[in-house]
Amino acid sequence: YNFELCLPQAVAVSAVCCWPFVCVVRNLQESTTLCFVNLIVLVGVVVLVLGSLVLQGRSPGVHAPIVADHLTFSSFFGASTNVLYGYAGHWLYFELMTEMEKPEEFMKVFGINAPVQLAAYILTSMLAYYYVGSAAQSSGLLFAMPQSVWFSVASFLLFAHVIVVFLIKTVVLTRFAVSHFSPGSEKSSELRDRLIYAGWATVVLVVGSLAALAIPFFSQFLGLIGGLFAAPISYLFPVLFYCGAVGRTTPEQEDAWSMPMTSMDGAVDDISADQFVWGNVRRISRIARFGFLLILAVVALVAVAGTISEIRSIIKAVGTEGAPLSCQLLHPG
Repeated sequence: YNFELCLPQAVAVSAVCCWPFVCVVRNLQESTTLCFVNLIVLVGVVVLVLGSLVLQGRSPGVHAPIVADHLTFSSFFGASTNVLYGYAGHWLYFELMTEMEKPEEFMKVFGINAPVQLAAYILTSMLAYYYVGSAAQSSGLLFAMPQSVWFSVASFLLFAHVIVVFLIKTVVLTRFAVSHFSPGSEKSSELRDRLIYAGWATVVLVVGSLAALAIPFFSQFLGLIGGLFAAPISYLFPVLFYCGAVGRTTPEQEDAWSMPMTSMDGAVDDISADQFVWGNVRRISRIARFGFLLILAVVALVAVAGTISEIRSIIKAVGTEGAPLSCQLLHPG
């Protein structure tokens, strides 16, 4: 951008750019092409940023120790919340499966997406740390690029990527709201129902904008989301769902999940859903159980310690950069 803008003005411009898309797109199937284009856009941004770093070369003064200086328990787990955020989109897997004609085919995605995603994260982080080192800004690697036309191109592509990501998640949240407050409108093509959907999509957009202004610190905001929401949704719930699904391997157990558990005289047994889930854990191999417990322990530690660290960072940032909803002038870059 070439103009000085207050943060609320920049958020308003972004919201206006998103508004037509969130009001029109109503199903994840309608965003399939957008998702593919979004992947190409994101790859383009990464190539531009990393290519710029490689062309500039590694400065002799770059400091990149194996273990970061002044690393503490709090800072380690605070940074780990951003790693959790990197996989925060996994909750969409459940939404995607519900719209598939053959949900069992979804498992094929893990043979491609998981390795590619992990390799991309590792490659990007290692190259960036080698060329930038501890001088990397929390606002992102984009600002390590020189101010040129390619910086503007990468900025535009990154903005387009964020719009698509926001659109996909808004579709899910809006459909949830519409299905509860105006059942049937989320699938109807009538003008009235489309307007209802657009109204709820606008509400979601406004709430998202207010959240961005309430915590106007990019890295800390993502870390807070990673610690508070990504930890249970992307790591805890899938493990519990799997433990519950293990019990659905026989017709008798399938029926047990679809109707109340009753004894011979018709009285409801004192078997709760959580007892039924944990009872299925015995059917899982010991290695899998150990893996699950390790995941839960690490995620719980990151969620608690990391969230506390991010909250402290936000309080510190408020004192140095300005209070939420304040101008926080963005200088031309």
